Amino acid sequence: MSHQSTINFIRFTFVILSLLAIYTILIPSIRKGFFQHITECEVTGKLSRSSGADARMIESFTGVPVLDIFVKALVTSFWPVINGENPALSLLGVPAVASMGVSYLLLLLEARRTRSLLSVTWRLAWVGLLQTNFSQAIILPIYCAIAFSSSKKTNGFRPIPHVTISLILCVYTGMALVALPSPAVIPDGLKQVVVAFMVPWALWVFVMVFMASYLFPIEVEKEKSRRTIYIFALVIAATTHLGALLASLLHADLGPADVFLPPLPWYVTRFPSLEEGMASFLQWDYLIASVTLFLWAVAVYLRDCDEHVDWQRFGLEVCAISVIISPAAMAVLLIWRLDEMLSRRGIAKED
Repeated sequence: MSHQSTINFIRFTFVILSLLAIYTILIPSIRKGFFQHITECEVTGKLSRSSGADARMIESFTGVPVLDIFVKALVTSFWPVINGENPALSLLGVPAVASMGVSYLLLLLEARRTRSLLSVTWRLAWVGLLQTNFSQAIILPIYCAIAFSSSKKTNGFRPIPHVTISLILCVYTGMALVALPSPAVIPDGLKQVVVAFMVPWALWVFVMVFMASYLFPIEVEKEKSRRTIYIFALVIAATTHLGALLASLLHADLGPADVFLPPLPWYVTRFPSLEEGMASFLQWDYLIASVTLFLWAVAVYLRDCDEHVDWQRFGLEVCAISVIISPAAMAVLLIWRLDEMLSRRGIAKED
C-alpha cells in the first residue's frame, strides 16, 4: 500500500470516527438519560455524594446566565469523576484530561510550522473550547480532517516559547487540584471553581502564550526547545495512561476493562445514574479521541517522511507501543521522530 493510499484512508476514517462519536456519545446521552440526570442536579442545586452530605452547587460562576448554563452543566457532568467515589471514573479522568492537552500541543506544533504563533494559538483556542463544551471525540476528528487537508508538506520545527508552562498552569495544575479528596483536603466549592476555570483552558493558554511572548521575549534554541516540548508531551501522555492502567490492575475490584473499555450502545437501554452516563461518555470520548490523534500522527508522518516504510514492522511497532503507553503517547513519538528526520534533512541540505 502506498503512502498516499494510506493517507486517503485515514482522511476517510476521520469522518467515520466523528460519526461514531455522535452515535456512541451524543445520541445515547440525549436518549438514555445522561443529560436528564445533569438537568435534575441543576434543578435541585445539589451534587450527590453517597458517603456524607451532598455538595451544594455554586449558583453562579461567571455572573453571565448564558455562560453559567454551560459551566454548570460541565461541573455537574464531571462531578462523578472528581468526587472520588467512583475509582474507575477517577482513574480514567486523569489520562482523558491529560491527552486533551497533549493533542492540543501536537496540533499546535504542526500548525506552527507554516503559520504565525498568534494565528495558531487563537484558532486552537476555539477548537479547545468546542472540545470541552461538546466532546473531544466529535470535534477532534473534524478538525484533524480539515487541518490535514488544508496543510502542505513542510519541514522544520518552529519553537513555541512558554507553551509548556502555560499548559501546566492552565490544565495540569487544575487537574491535580481536582484529584485531591474533598471535602477533607479541598472544599467542594473550590473544586467546582477549579473545574469552571478549566472550561476555557485553551483560551487561557492563548492569552498566556501571547502575553508572555511580548512581555518576556526570549531567544529559544531550536534543538533544546524541540527536545523539551516532546519530552513534556510524552511524559504527560504516557505516565497518566500507565498510572491509570497499573492502578486498575492493582485495584481489588477493578480491571483495565472497567476503566478503559466503553459499553456498546445497544446494550444500554438507559443510564440509571449520572455516574453511569458519565462513565460511558468519558470512555468513548477518550478512546475515539486517542485513536484520532494517533491516526493523525501516522498521516502526518507518512506525508512528510521520504524514507521507505516497512508496513509490517511499522504497524506492529506502533500498535504494540500504543497499547502499552497509549495512542496519544505513540502520536508524540511519531511526530518527534518525524521532526528529528526533518532536522537531519535540513542540516544535510545546508551542508
